[in-house]
Amino acid sequence: MSSSVAVPATFRWLLDTRSQWQDDFPTQASTHLSLFPPSIQDRILAYHFAKDRAMALGSALLKHHAVHETNSLPYDSISFSNDQNTKKPIYIPPSPLLPCLSFNVSHQAGLVALIGVTGRQPNPEVGIDIVCVNERNELDRISADTVNGFDGWVDMHAEAFAPSEVHDMKTWLPSEDAEPIPPSRTISHALMAQRLRRFYAFWALKEAYIKLRGDALLAPWLQELEFRNVRVPEAATDVGGLRSAMSDDPRHIVRDIQIWFRGERVTDVEMELRAVESNYMIATAVQTGGPNFKEADVGASEDMFPTFRILDIEEFVAAVEGS
Repeated sequence: MSSSVAVPATFRWLLDTRSQWQDDFPTQASTHLSLFPPSIQDRILAYHFAKDRAMALGSALLKHHAVHETNSLPYDSISFSNDQNTKKPIYIPPSPLLPCLSFNVSHQAGLVALIGVTGRQPNPEVGIDIVCVNERNELDRISADTVNGFDGWVDMHAEAFAPSEVHDMKTWLPSEDAEPIPPSRTISHALMAQRLRRFYAFWALKEAYIKLRGDALLAPWLQELEFRNVRVPEAATDVGGLRSAMSDDPRHIVRDIQIWFRGERVTDVEMELRAVESNYMIATAVQTGGPNFKEADVGASEDMFPTFRILDIEEFVAAVEGS
């Protein structure tokens, strides 16, 4: 490890737990659980379902591995602090010669994602969120609700969105030339599916942004936060699994999203919305006005939104054994 901190390195990792530790979790995951002290093991095992335990374990592995790779420290020597302002977990090294690590983790439907940024100051400059469009079969349930339909379903979540966003989700059409659909007319199943995907795009953007700020979906200003110029990335393919997260295909990536707060344009945060496989989307928020990014003069998209690295669960054990 260098004796001084150079430019901050931003990195994004993705872990797939969908086929890991799903039967006898304590036995199958024993090797990876043993990498952590009993307190962390107990928090993981407190989840009832194996899939939730797997994502909790994946989250712990990613966070500790991020510190291990950026500071060359063994897992058992790593402890996290909370940022004084946002209460978000951060890593402050024991020596000022080692880099601080700010990070954020999200997990949904078996996937776990992490974004991290190293620098001289432990500032919470990043946020990330994963959504899975079909995890709860909501499209079928909305279609079956002939009374409230899609608009009623959006209204159930309206407190999390600006009025303009709610209107967008309810009225969006695939083409600008398309004729508006009268409220009394039932929309097609295909259009409902597209609007549902659009809803989740807004949801992921909102979550990633407020996680960057250190708030939650209970923040009182949610309806004053507005995303404009939102385009939903085209669904990627399931062939090849998570390799779609590493693609630079512009059909699957959207970055020209505008952020408005209380009527003013937010200029110190950039966002990306990326399709992964056919049903997932990942939103990433980066505070380019943060001190670490200013210090490094970061501006290019490849610096703010580096290609996802797909991690294998065996990498964690190998890292510990080799440290």
